[in-house]
Amino acid sequence: MQKNLFSWKEETGYVIFEYDIPILGKRIDVVLILRGIIFCIEFKVGEKIILQSHIEQVLDYALDFKNFHLLSQNRIIVPILVPTKFNSSSNVFTSSVYEDSIYNP
Repeated sequence: MQKNLFSWKEETGYVIFEYDIPILGKRIDVVLILRGIIFCIEFKVGEKIILQSHIEQVLDYALDFKNFHLLSQNRIIVPILVPTKFNSSSNVFTSSVYEDSIYNP
């Protein structure tokens, strides 16, 4: 992850590992805050495939931020799923059809 963030080294940002979502008892692997955008990153270590449940999990984290974290309500939130053994990747970000400032995982 560090090498992926190297190009942003001049930016002010925050990386939070194993972030507990208060009240809900959930934990996000990584939260990255950069340029006011909140990235919810969920790693699936050893996974070669993407399951619908994985997508729903990371999207659920983004919705939890939007709905239960006061300082996140007016922010863009981007859920990112990282299956570590998956053979391809995408850098395309598509906003949700719901106009809620949450992007599609």
